[in-house]
Formats: sequence, C-alpha cells, structure tokens
Amino acid sequence: MNRYKQYILFQNSDNKDILHPYIFWSSVATIYLVANAPKNRILLVANHLVKSWPNPDQYLPYLVMKKIGINNSSDLIVQLGIIPLKELLFFVAMLLLFLPIFRAINREKRLIVNNNFSRILIASLLIFITLAILVFPYRYPLGSGGMGVHYGIHSSDPFAQNAGWYYRRLLMVAVAHFIQMDGPILYYLFSLFCTYILIFMSLSFIESKLLTYNLLNQIESIANYKIIFICYLSLATSSFIIFNFQTPGYTEQFFFILLLIAASIPMTRQERLSIVALSLATHEVSIFVFIPIIFICFPGREIGKCLAVIALYFAIWLAGNGLNLTKAVALQSQVKEHSGLYYWVENPLLGLGGLFFAYKLILLIVLYVLWKLWRNGERKLVIALTTIILFPAITIIPSVDTSRMMGMGFLGVLICFSILINEWHSLKINKNIVLAIASVNIIFPSYNVLLYIGFQCYSGLYHLIRIIPSQYIDYVR
Repeated sequence: MNRYKQYILFQNSDNKDILHPYIFWSSVATIYLVANAPKNRILLVANHLVKSWPNPDQYLPYLVMKKIGINNSSDLIVQLGIIPLKELLFFVAMLLLFLPIFRAINREKRLIVNNNFSRILIASLLIFITLAILVFPYRYPLGSGGMGVHYGIHSSDPFAQNAGWYYRRLLMVAVAHFIQMDGPILYYLFSLFCTYILIFMSLSFIESKLLTYNLLNQIESIANYKIIFICYLSLATSSFIIFNFQTPGYTEQFFFILLLIAASIPMTRQERLSIVALSLATHEVSIFVFIPIIFICFPGREIGKCLAVIALYFAIWLAGNGLNLTKAVALQSQVKEHSGLYYWVENPLLGLGGLFFAYKLILLIVLYVLWKLWRNGERKLVIALTTIILFPAITIIPSVDTSRMMGMGFLGVLICFSILINEWHSLKINKNIVLAIASVNIIFPSYNVLLYIGFQCYSGLYHLIRIIPSQYIDYVR
C-alpha cells in the first residue's frame, strides 16, 4: 500500500470545469476587492470626489437627507449606492465560486451519504452534546464571545464595516446575512450549527481514508466503535473544535469545513481553487494553513494557480493598506499597543502552555503514530504530516491566542487518526495505550490561552476540574 498516496494526496476528478476561466478569476477578484474595501476608506474617496463638484449639497434637499439620516452627498453615495453595490457584487461572485463546490458535493454524494452517514451524524451529535457539557457554549450576554460578538453585530450589515480587525473576514458573516441568520443572536446559532458541521466533516474525513468496506464493517461492531468513539471525542477537545464552544462566533471554522470538503472527496482543479479562494475571504490566516497543503496534498499542476489566488489576495490587501506592508502587519498584530512578539518575550512559559493546550494529550497519540510510521520506513509521510501540523504555527509569533493558532494544523492530526484507525494491526499499535491516553485527555480540561491574559476557563464541567492554580486562571462567563 502506498500510504503517502492514500492518506496525503487529495483525490482528483477528471470532470470539466463548470466556469469559464474569465468568470472564475473575475469572481475571485470581486470578492477580494469587496472584502478589502471598508466603508470609511470608500467614504474618504467619495468625499474627495464630491468636493470637486459645484454645490454638491444641492442634489438632494437638506430636509430629505435629514429624514433618511444622511449628512451630506458623499454619505448618500456610499450608503445608498456603493454599499448596496458591494453586497450585490459579493453575492453574485460568492454564488459563482460556490457553484463548482456544490457540483462536486452533488457528484460525489455517494461518498458522503453512504451506509455510515447516519452513524457519523449521530456520533457527531453525541460529541457536540458532550462538548457542550464540558464547556457550555454561551458567553454572556449575546451567546458569542470575544471577536465573535463583533462578527455577530456586523452580520446585520457586513458590507458597511469600517477598517479594523474584522472587515476582511467576510465570508461566514456574509453567508449568515444572506440566509437571514444575521444579528447577534441568530449569528450565534448559525455559528453553533457550523461547529456541528465541522465535527461531522472531521469524522467524515477520517473515515473517508479507511481502505476497505471490511474495516468499515469491523468498526460497526459495538466493541470496536466504543474505542473509536472515545478517540473521536478526545480529538474533539482539541482547540480547532472546542474553541468554538469556548468562544462561539469566530469565522475560521467556516474555512476548516471548506478544507475538509476538499480533502474528503475527489475534485477538479477549479473546484479546489474555489475552496482556496473562498477560504481566504473567510480569514486571512487560511493562507498559512493552505500553503503546506497546496505543496504537499494538491496535484502539482494546481500549485501555480493556487499561489496566483493567494498572490491576488495579497496584492489587493496590500493596495487597500496604501502599499505599506509594515503598517498593515503592525495593525493586525498589535493588542493593547503591543505586538504578539512582545507578549511572547514577557510570558514564554504561558506561550508554551498555549501550544500544549492546542491538542493536550492528543499530541502523545500523534507522536506515537508518527514514531510507528518512521520505524516502518515512512519517512516522506512523517515529514509531510509534521509540516502540515507545524507550518501554520508560524502564526503564533505575531499572535496572542497561541492555543487557537497552534490548532490551525488540525488536518495533519486528523490524518494521523485515520492512520491510527486504519492500521491498528499493520503498525502494531497498542490499543490499550491509545485508549488510556484518549480517555484521560477527555477529562483533562481545555483552556484557551491568551498571552496578555492567561489561561481562560469557561462554564461547564471543565471549570470544576482545577489543574492550574486559580491566580493564573481567567474565568469567562
């Protein structure tokens, strides 16, 4: 068996592209232009243009402008003209880019909706409920927490955001807006639904790598599936999933789902390019998640096009920041007037603690699997998995939320679990060791680590299990 091909390489489809290249690239450019055009910067341009007009305020009577809550002609142009146009353009471009993905899902639905579909649905629901007991997924008073509160508020009018931390991370917020799950409360519920889909896709991805129906039949047995379910539940306490219970509303889980779709079913080049393009419109950190995956997992002929998508995003983002790279990076990495690197120097042990709490004791299982593969001569496979897991960790340098950022390499961890389940016997893996580690890991509390705050603990059973002195804990309601 070629393990590298089985576990690492994404499956390819020979179907023809559904979109003309001109339409595809125009759609990509459109969503990036809209996502990088905040309201206040558009208003500056509009003010400059309006000043060159003769008597600019004569075009609409003052009483009418007062009635509709607009102060001047530039506000009128932006509020009633440009912002609705941004929304329309984004909506059309988004639908066009989702079209290849929907076609792939429909074409390969037999791989998703199969004999194991209902079992994975139920297992995902049980994991969701269990995690909700361990960490109650509600932050006072709006449900969402941290930046999730801002995303929820902005979802009511996502295309009228000003420059800041949030305006570029548009896709998940825009989708909530378009399906009328906008506003703080509905967006919070939408984010929880996305978290359930993320759990489901994680399990689906792991089982999509299983080799034979005989093995699938074996895991159907109650005894075997109990062990596997404990492994799944333990894995779900890693930051890439449980963070969405700790602080609901964050957007990166949306591109996690997109990535898992690409990893689970055969796709054409255009379908995978759509995944990459939409992921960048969800959260800019997806660049660091996708770069190793593009080089390691994608077919070689797709690498250039994927890098072109990333280059287009970077060029539009840099242009939107006045071509000042230093200032743009500084604005993105500063928290309370200090950079993430400053907090790392001040709190190195806390930073290392954040790296550990990204996966907790799951790290031991991953290392155990990698060690078994290395002893079996799978050097290339081990290097690929290590790169996928660790490369996104670059983002911890300018960041303060180390556990969340370290969890961005989750795909490599999921692949390790696929190998674990698929090759208990061939790799001579000791089930008792894995089961013991996975079981202890479930009751081992998960913390969200922020370098300028400490270990954040949330309501739920994990709050009752104290493994860190209370003076280092920040309890979040």
